[in-house]
Amino acid sequence: MKSELDIILYKLNKFSKKYFLNQIITGLMLFILVSFVFWLVFLGLEYFLYFSINTKFYIVTSFFVFSIISFIFLIFLPFLKYCNVLKGLSKGKINQLITQSFPDVKDKLINILELSSSDTDDVYSKELIVASINQKITDIKIFDFNKAISFKRSFKFLYLVFGAFVLSFLFYLVNPRAFNDTSYRLIKYQTTFEKPLPYKLTILNEDLSVGKGEDFTLHVSIGGYKEYSDVNLIISGKSFLMKKDSTNFYSYKFNNVNNDLFFQISINNYNSSIYQLIVHDKPILTNFSVQLTKPGYTLQKNEKIDNVTEFTVPAGTVATVDFSTLNTDSVILSDGSSKFSLDNSKKNIFIYKKQIIDNQYINVNLKNSNFFIPDYLKINFQVIEDQFPSIGVVKLNDSIDFTRIYFRGNVTDDYGFSKLLFQIKIGDKIDSTFILNILPNVSTQEFFYAFDFNLYKSITKDLSYFFEIYDNDEVKGPKSAVSETFYFSFPEANEIADFQDKMFDQIENIFQNSMNFTDQLKNNLNEVKKKMLNSDLTEWERKEIQKNISSIKGNLEEELKNLIEKNDEMNNYMKSFTEQDQRLIEKQQQINDLLEDVFSDEMKKLLEDFNKMMQEFNKDQLNNSKEKLDLSVDELSKQLDRNLELLKRMKVEQQLDQFSKNIDNLIKKQDSNLSEADKKFDTNKLASDQEKQQKDFDQLMKEYNDINKINNELEEPVNLYDLSNEKNEINNEFSKSNENIRKENKKKSQESLKKNKENLDNLKFMIDQMIEENFAEQNMENLQDLIQILDNLVTFSFNQEKLISSTNKRNFNVLALVEQKKLVNDFTIINDSLYSLSKREPSINSQINKELFAVRTYFAGIENDFEDNAISQINVNQQKVLTSVNNLSLFLSEVIKKLQEQQANSQPGNKNCNKPGNNPNPNSMKSSMQSMQKSLQQQLEKIMQMMKQGDQGKAMQNELGKAISQQEAMHNMLQQMMNQGQVGSNAYETLKQADQLLDKVREDILRNNISNSTIERQKQIMTRLLEAEKAENERDLEEKRKSDSAKEQFLNKPNSELDDERFQINYEEKLLKNKLILNTFYQSKFQKYMFTLDSINGKVNQHSILEK
Repeated sequence: MKSELDIILYKLNKFSKKYFLNQIITGLMLFILVSFVFWLVFLGLEYFLYFSINTKFYIVTSFFVFSIISFIFLIFLPFLKYCNVLKGLSKGKINQLITQSFPDVKDKLINILELSSSDTDDVYSKELIVASINQKITDIKIFDFNKAISFKRSFKFLYLVFGAFVLSFLFYLVNPRAFNDTSYRLIKYQTTFEKPLPYKLTILNEDLSVGKGEDFTLHVSIGGYKEYSDVNLIISGKSFLMKKDSTNFYSYKFNNVNNDLFFQISINNYNSSIYQLIVHDKPILTNFSVQLTKPGYTLQKNEKIDNVTEFTVPAGTVATVDFSTLNTDSVILSDGSSKFSLDNSKKNIFIYKKQIIDNQYINVNLKNSNFFIPDYLKINFQVIEDQFPSIGVVKLNDSIDFTRIYFRGNVTDDYGFSKLLFQIKIGDKIDSTFILNILPNVSTQEFFYAFDFNLYKSITKDLSYFFEIYDNDEVKGPKSAVSETFYFSFPEANEIADFQDKMFDQIENIFQNSMNFTDQLKNNLNEVKKKMLNSDLTEWERKEIQKNISSIKGNLEEELKNLIEKNDEMNNYMKSFTEQDQRLIEKQQQINDLLEDVFSDEMKKLLEDFNKMMQEFNKDQLNNSKEKLDLSVDELSKQLDRNLELLKRMKVEQQLDQFSKNIDNLIKKQDSNLSEADKKFDTNKLASDQEKQQKDFDQLMKEYNDINKINNELEEPVNLYDLSNEKNEINNEFSKSNENIRKENKKKSQESLKKNKENLDNLKFMIDQMIEENFAEQNMENLQDLIQILDNLVTFSFNQEKLISSTNKRNFNVLALVEQKKLVNDFTIINDSLYSLSKREPSINSQINKELFAVRTYFAGIENDFEDNAISQINVNQQKVLTSVNNLSLFLSEVIKKLQEQQANSQPGNKNCNKPGNNPNPNSMKSSMQSMQKSLQQQLEKIMQMMKQGDQGKAMQNELGKAISQQEAMHNMLQQMMNQGQVGSNAYETLKQADQLLDKVREDILRNNISNSTIERQKQIMTRLLEAEKAENERDLEEKRKSDSAKEQFLNKPNSELDDERFQINYEEKLLKNKLILNTFYQSKFQKYMFTLDSINGKVNQHSILEK
């Protein structure tokens, strides 16, 4: 029974859904039809009536309200019931609808529904209810309830809708514009649409919109051929006459429009539709600020500037621009080449940031949805470029060391510097770079620098150098500027010689000028003397003489100052570019000291005093002053002559020393060519080098000839070798080597190069030996002369002291004057000897010259005192003479000691030989010489054998060196024996012959020309030595015999020996040694040097006996 009831309920549910579906379809048709009809009605009314805004609003509103209500009741509610969202049909309504279609059902359906819903617990009642329901279901089961619902009625409405659409379409085809315009007017219900005017009105403006606050000019045209006299603009009920621009063209200007405006145009009382002038907000830049962050290296402060468009900034400045705006959607910037838009970091805030490298401008354009304002603002950045640095350098050569140069520089830049370099170039390449200290942030500063180019002496001859300064530009990178390029060249040997010749010529001219001024001074003094003898000088003559003497004094001072400067310049140049022997350097210093003391302060004072006395014109005082001045002028003339001779001698010695070094350089080049020939036989290069070296050699030999010429001008020339043979031999080897190289004969070329190098080695050896020999001989000669002078000076001192003692015991007479004059003459000889020696020995310094001059001055005073019979003053001057002579003896002793030390330090050969000044045993020296002579002979025989075997290598050179050393030692021994008076006259002559033979042997060794003749000379030397020994033995026996006889005679008749004046003086001089009035220091010094002098002369025993 349950299933039958469910079937009935299912059918009823199906019936209900079909019912509501039919209602939905019917409602949809009605909704469309009614809505469309209403819309068409409204369109028709609007088409004819042109409703107002309010009317259109009500119509449109009513239409939409009606449409919504219709949609809800006709479609939406049935749809909800169809979906069982809302309650559907009631039982009675269902029964009513079914009964209308099936009358036989009557109340059976409702009874079934009511019985099925009854609820009772009585079993009997339930069974009755079920039986009744089944009975009724059986009765109605045969009916199809769905047929009670038909969709035909709904389709009737579809026809009506279709008919309405067809009518509307036909209307649209007939007048589509009316349909469209009317629909548009209804849709735009808020807009008033006027009926079309009887004439055509055209708004000429593209857009009825204006920026807020701007003016707007409305332009219209009215169609037709008629002119309209009454054209007005109606705004808010007020009428404004429009301006007539031309026929049918009118305009009106709205000033400072800030709000939207609605207006109509009235033409002859016909009003147009209402137009709206819309006001849009324009983009506005309310403020902008520029933050300037300047590069740190400029040390400039950062800035923030508001509302300024012109900027001058350093290159590299970072500019940050903040734009504050209103009504702005974007800020567009352009710089002439590109455009870019800024993003707003905050509302109405736009930020632009850029590093300013070059001059540039920025055009600011503002934009929003309605406006684009071009070139609203232009910001211009003018860039201050980081300028290039500048540098200026001044160089100053060291006045002493010509290779040392001082620099003073100035650097400038706008901001500062990063580094300062000193760069040296060899050729086109930078060889060395030195970094100098520089203050980084000081824009203008000085710097000082010094550099010694002597470091490059062995590297190159020519170089260039400059300074380079870098600025501190951190933006585009440091820029640099270089100073003037300077050049430095080490002079060649011939350039050094030329410079020395040039400077020496200038020095000679200065000497000559100084001597001329000295002669003028002498002439002026002589003229004064003559005029004073003849008559008194007028005041004008005195002034002229004073003027002349002052002028000569000034000229002399200037010339001598120039002389010292020129000599210093020459010496410093030579020291800078040549390696001079220490002995030459010491001599240079000694000569410099002499030159500085030539024009002494004493002489300057004498000239000044003489001029003062000329003013007072006291004849006695003027005569005394003139005599002293005459002596000073004579002394000045002598010193000038002496210094010129010393400089000439120094020049010869310097050039000889340089000549030796140049030969050595040539040897090194020749050795380099020899190595080159062994490794890589490059014919062209070797030949070219050999030719150049041959030219260099010829030039050196020419310089040697020039040295010879200068040497011959000396009063006592240096002993120079004749090198003609060596020159020819070396030139021949150069020619042979060149020829072999050209023929590409490698073996013979190497032999020629080797032979030539050996020849040059021999030449260098000869030159060095010649220099050393001359130095030794000159030193020995000077030492001997000084010893003799000192001996004479001591003798003079004793005699002068004797005369002083005698004058204290008796009155002065003619004999005393004669004795004094004799002593003056003796001292003159000493003075002249010392002056002659001083021309070749610069160690005789100004102190010695001053003492000599002092003695001569005192002698002049003594002579005048004798004339005036001024006894007390004579004693004073004599004592002064004695004091000056004693001082002079001490100074000369110091010079002797120094020369002895030099001789000992430079002594070649046996280093254990006795020092100069000692008294070696003559017999032991002879024995040693004979032994050395035998050794030398053996050495020469060995060398001769090596030459026969063709051995010319290093071993040969060593043997030659040994032979030269032995020969030199023998030569020194011979000189020492002969010069110290240790041999008799016969032995002296024999030893002199042996020494001459020894010189020839030495020349053979130096020239590498050892032969049988050399060996024969050695034998002759041995013979001479034996002969000298025999003669000396005979002399010793004779002296012993004479000594015994003299001793006996001295004991028997002692006074007879004293009668001889010579012996008497010597005896008394020796006795007076201990009577000299000296202080403790000078007394000890004097005794020490007297003992040294006596030991040199071999008279120690005799002096000791006499002093006892």
